[in-house]
Amino acid sequence: MPPPTADLEAACRADRAPRASPVSIGRRLKSSLCPDIQLSLHPRLWASWQTGSSGDMSACPPYWALAWPGGQALARYILDHPEIVAGRNVVEWGAGCGLVAIAAALSGARQVWAIDRDKLAVAAINNNALLNGVSQQVWAIRAELSSACADGEVILAADLWYDRFDAVRITSALRSNAERGANVLIGDSNRAFAPRCGLAMLSRYLVPTNPEVEQKWFTNAYVARFHRATSGTRV
Repeated sequence: MPPPTADLEAACRADRAPRASPVSIGRRLKSSLCPDIQLSLHPRLWASWQTGSSGDMSACPPYWALAWPGGQALARYILDHPEIVAGRNVVEWGAGCGLVAIAAALSGARQVWAIDRDKLAVAAINNNALLNGVSQQVWAIRAELSSACADGEVILAADLWYDRFDAVRITSALRSNAERGANVLIGDSNRAFAPRCGLAMLSRYLVPTNPEVEQKWFTNAYVARFHRATSGTRV
């Protein structure tokens, strides 16, 4: 696979947010499954958005404010199996807080392109990459999820299947990338619109959660890989 295109690199450099102090944004927390990775998170901001007390509800939901279960599972799997990303160009779709992208960088990825359509997520990713000492490997870019991934040898995606319309588009694009030869791994916690076929199951995790967000203390999450078959292991 070729390295990321010059156009993608130029766009990333142009859109890269200025570095912020990692102690000035959010609360410094650790993922339950990845305690070696520190994240600056905003659980109260998510709660405020859910209740409508954060102001403009037409803005992008602040998914970047939390470390979601599917992302924790996928990050843990990458940390436990660094050979998947080591020395390779990696793209994470819907990177949110950057947990999975950071795990890939810590596992030896050559370059990690963290894609998210929310400009605040771009700032959060850059901030968290700095916090974990991988700001040179992780580059965040604001883009639609399917628009900047053609050159990834490994594509990672987690917790993206909330909306039916987006889910169909995302799943189709991920499957297309797998068919062109990319290694496409996903993490999810059995969201309603997550893909159910064309997957090979890799691992399952019991993930501690915030009951104010998930309405339970623990949830089951899985990691799976897309393959070319039209049917496969149901998850």
